[in-house]
Amino acid sequence: MRPWIRGRIVPCHAGGYVEDCSLCRELMHEEGNLFAAMFQGHPRERIVRETDNFVVLPTIGQIVEGYLLVLPKAHCLSLGHIPKENYRELEMLKDETVAVLSRVYCRPILFEHGAVSATRKGGACVTHAHLHVVPADVDLLPRIDHRMPRRSLGGLSELKVQVERGIPYLFYETRGGDRFVFDACRLPSQYLRRLLAIEVGAEYKWDWKAHSGLQELTSVLQRLAFWKNARGLASGDSHPEKGLTA
Repeated sequence: MRPWIRGRIVPCHAGGYVEDCSLCRELMHEEGNLFAAMFQGHPRERIVRETDNFVVLPTIGQIVEGYLLVLPKAHCLSLGHIPKENYRELEMLKDETVAVLSRVYCRPILFEHGAVSATRKGGACVTHAHLHVVPADVDLLPRIDHRMPRRSLGGLSELKVQVERGIPYLFYETRGGDRFVFDACRLPSQYLRRLLAIEVGAEYKWDWKAHSGLQELTSVLQRLAFWKNARGLASGDSHPEKGLTA
């Protein structure tokens, strides 16, 4: 177990390093991760923002340019598994990410396929928690299967209820900030990415393994380069979005 923080390995009671997790290996700058294999060192890394317990990076498979992931450094199956004390940091980083994308691209939608075990994955194809933050003028809510039980959600910490119930989930947040969680027992892999690709008219881009989006990913790194060392959440600002400039 090798959880890490700001480049250092530290103890972590709730997660850590998982040898066969590609994201864990990537964050530790180790060989054998999918990002390195697909892009062959060009670019060498993709982190655009880092806090004590989380990082933000552009996704492989840019269905739209600017598509980011927010993920914990320590390995967790889903956002519902994150330690309680880290949710405030996650919410602040989420708000900061929304603010940055709103300025550089447009206001995003957010979603997660929430796994509760290695076999009950809610459509997740990577079992290292990651929040999708996608700058697109769309709403996937009407496309999500209405037969799945749905409820409104307050804070992200409420996703722990799904883990306690043992039911995989979909989390979805509209551009207007309305949050929903769906019970998602049986879904195809990358379900919401499939819906997103259809909605933006790029159905062929849904599978990140088949469409890496190198050109778009490189553009994101260039356009968000200002953010990596900007004042904000990483410097302890309680209103990080006010100090961010592109």
